[in-house]
Amino acid sequence: MLCVEESPEGVKICALYVVGIAGDALCAEVLEVVLYVLAVLKGVRFMLLYILEAVEVVLEVFESVRCVLEAVQVVLEALEALEGVHYVLGAVKDVRGVLKVLEVVLYALEMLDVVHRVLLCMLEAVKVSSVCWRFWR
Repeated sequence: MLCVEESPEGVKICALYVVGIAGDALCAEVLEVVLYVLAVLKGVRFMLLYILEAVEVVLEVFESVRCVLEAVQVVLEALEALEGVHYVLGAVKDVRGVLKVLEVVLYALEMLDVVHRVLLCMLEAVKVSSVCWRFWR
């Protein structure tokens, strides 16, 4: 081989040959490390994609929970409205009770009016009978 030569040019060629072999070996190791790093980065990329997918699912779950909470809020507002209706119905019931009392009072007043008329008729009858009694005597 070339390394057998003892000339300065031969030593130089031999040194370059050894460095070339070492450089090739070093380049091969570096290339192997670079390929390994690329494989690791590819794995990290897939892992990050899966994490992103999981985060999207969690966001969808949060959105669903938000919708459920909005529905619960609507139900609570409806219950508050029903409570208001219950209050109004209670007031109407009280008003109906008052109306019934007023109906009884009105009926009593009508009865008093009837009694008043009867008494007036009786008074008139007494007057007429006393006039007739005087006339007959």
